[in-house]
Amino acid sequence: MRPIGLSMLLVSLVTRTALAGNDDVVLLGSQAVLTGGAVTAVVSDGTAAWYNPAGVAHSSRSRLDLSGSVYGLNLYKVTPLFVLPDGSSADAKFADWILVPSVLSFTRELDEDLVFSFGIFIPRTNDFELHTAVTRELGQTFGATLATVLNEYDYTLTLAVRSGPKLRLGATLAGVYLSRRDFVQVAAGTPGVPGEAFYTGSSYTTESDYGARLTLGLQWEPTPDWALGVSVQGPMFTGWSSVARTVAQGAADPGATSSAFTLDGQQGNVAVWDLTTPARLRAGVSYQLGATQLLLDADVSMPFSVPEELPDTFSDRDWVGNARVGVLHAVSPALTAGAGLFTDLSGKKQFKTQFAGVAFGIQLNTDHTVDEKTRDLTFSTTLGGRYAFGWGDLPGVEIVRDGNGFAQRPIGAPVTVHELAFNLGAGVNF
Repeated sequence: MRPIGLSMLLVSLVTRTALAGNDDVVLLGSQAVLTGGAVTAVVSDGTAAWYNPAGVAHSSRSRLDLSGSVYGLNLYKVTPLFVLPDGSSADAKFADWILVPSVLSFTRELDEDLVFSFGIFIPRTNDFELHTAVTRELGQTFGATLATVLNEYDYTLTLAVRSGPKLRLGATLAGVYLSRRDFVQVAAGTPGVPGEAFYTGSSYTTESDYGARLTLGLQWEPTPDWALGVSVQGPMFTGWSSVARTVAQGAADPGATSSAFTLDGQQGNVAVWDLTTPARLRAGVSYQLGATQLLLDADVSMPFSVPEELPDTFSDRDWVGNARVGVLHAVSPALTAGAGLFTDLSGKKQFKTQFAGVAFGIQLNTDHTVDEKTRDLTFSTTLGGRYAFGWGDLPGVEIVRDGNGFAQRPIGAPVTVHELAFNLGAGVNF
């Protein structure tokens, strides 16, 4: 067997696996945590800059919001990840840990009809390790380890206007920074047997992309009980990409009295100036039934083709739609409970993973008066949880014989995922 060719195959395989993930990996903000993301028609806190900029115009006082995933765990099981010519195969299990603040925003009313907001959002985050190995009948072992960190940071400026008592309009301009780090280590050989051929290799890659995105939104309340919302999130326009990669390989073939060691690298900046993510349309409706608010949301993401400058970063996508159903119930003026069902289907053309799940939580509000009873403060605390089940395929590989050597053939590696996250949010109106 040719271990160097197989090792580079595994490096490519696990690096592509690290790109798995859908559009709504993180629920941003307290209202979305309570309803599973069904907020387009009613969102009114700082996360309106992300879901629907028109919602920022709800604020009549200055507001500071902070929300985060206190603890998150995604468990992946892939069966099998790769298959060898003799039929032996390797499954893979790995955990994706989430422990990040996902939202920080500040909102301030500029005049009676104009509201400004600044925010920092982390809508996508992955941090996981994968370990897998397969041993052939004669003891030859193939093993791989991968560690990956992937984050998206959006820095937003939002302006929203109140056009009368029932109509709000808004726009958000976001500077976007995508950061990714991959470490891959691969080994092939027969452990414990002196004089046998072996291979070891490692690859370390860092990538940073810089761009901008525009979002427009509208909220309208035609009657006291009904509310409608629409927002259009434009594609990301990437201006600059920076990539650095180091690959080290070592191999020995004692039977041929030969050995080899190679060290290769790549580093450089690329001016992209192209659209690199799809546009997204959201629409939502809300109905107030006494102390209970019923919410329905839907969104659609446009198809997208990969720019040639970024072959390893973004996947080709088809049209994809998702839906969310939520309910909010005011138990008392100080306590609100919520729950929601949601889908997070993938638009990737192949090797895609779909998600569906449930979210739930409570929000506590406390009023305080300061400055000798001339100024009111309202503190809010949100506690929520989310569970999602994922199914579909990740990119796997089958190794087949090709004459005297070996060749690779891509296969869909069935995957199941369990996502569990707990959220803590805090806000203050002043």
